[in-house]
Amino acid sequence: MTDNAKPKDFPQVSCESNSAKQYAVFFLVLYTFLMGFVFLSYLYTLDISGSNKAPADDVIILHKSSVVKYKDSSFDEGKLLVKISFHQPGKPAAVLEHYKSMRTGETLKKRCKKCALVSSSGQMLGSKLGKEIDSMPCVIRMNASPTEGYEEDVGARTTVRVVCYMTSEPLVADSEKLLIQERNKSLEKVLLFGLNTPNHKWALNKIESLLVQYPETQFYSLDEVGEMESDLIFEKETGKPKYNTNTWLSTGWFTMLAALDMCEELHVYGMVHENYCDENPDSTVKYHYFQTWDVPTECGYYNSHENTVYVGGHRFITEKAIFARWARMFNIHFHNPGWKPSELKNKESLDTPFVIRQEVPKTVFMSVLESVLRWSVGNFL
Repeated sequence: MTDNAKPKDFPQVSCESNSAKQYAVFFLVLYTFLMGFVFLSYLYTLDISGSNKAPADDVIILHKSSVVKYKDSSFDEGKLLVKISFHQPGKPAAVLEHYKSMRTGETLKKRCKKCALVSSSGQMLGSKLGKEIDSMPCVIRMNASPTEGYEEDVGARTTVRVVCYMTSEPLVADSEKLLIQERNKSLEKVLLFGLNTPNHKWALNKIESLLVQYPETQFYSLDEVGEMESDLIFEKETGKPKYNTNTWLSTGWFTMLAALDMCEELHVYGMVHENYCDENPDSTVKYHYFQTWDVPTECGYYNSHENTVYVGGHRFITEKAIFARWARMFNIHFHNPGWKPSELKNKESLDTPFVIRQEVPKTVFMSVLESVLRWSVGNFL
């Protein structure tokens, strides 16, 4: 190149320009990702008669796409007529009809004049209520709560055990202690919920192995409409949809629903009322009577779940407030601690931390964020 020749012009590359483009692409990808999650979240949300509110009637129309296995009266345009039962004074929701035998498909038929519903709470330690509990015609327990070593406080008999799908693993691991009664007589009935969700196939496989191992034990699984019914009862009682509030219904919720439909007179042991933790802020009672560590405490666990916002959680305190409401409608008695719903403030609307928080308007950003978290966590579980 001669001295007179002009150098070629090269485009000037700006670091700032490149960074701006990279940020723009990043945010475009992130936006597309988030919108995809929101759209999928919308698709996975149940469309119940086109309404976000719990129906006032006990017969609702569901799109067939939201009920995969359930067979009932069919309408045109891919819709189903499904009867959903709600609590009425003196008439509890009919939930037992949605528990189907895992061997024969037959509906659960179990009635009892007097029942003991035994909580897994640390409240039971030192209660010495075992004999009283065992004297009841029907004894209902939850998940993998043991009796061996705790007979003096919680009793030894079990006629019905209500189990969450997440407890399938410990149920299998301790089956010889949990599913075998004295004189090698098998536990009468095991009621399971959550097995119909595709992501829970691992739990279904666990339980199916128990069907082979314990041929005398009757295993029942809550069908898909029963799951929806449980969700809608929560929505009707709180005015808040379970799915849109990141709520996980507890085993206590499903157990209470089943017990009310099963028992004419229900005695609940070890279940605190909605105000207990506020009235006993220094309580060190264990969450489970059989846990080997001092933590979590019952109130600590209740409060942490009641106040979760962006990820899922149980609403233990809200559920207790609903149980108090039901106790004014049905023959329910609470023991250890003993309390009467009539002695609590009679409120038409619930004012638990969960319900109050849901009354606060949300920004668009927070609504989108919650939708994404709800979808992702829901599919993980």
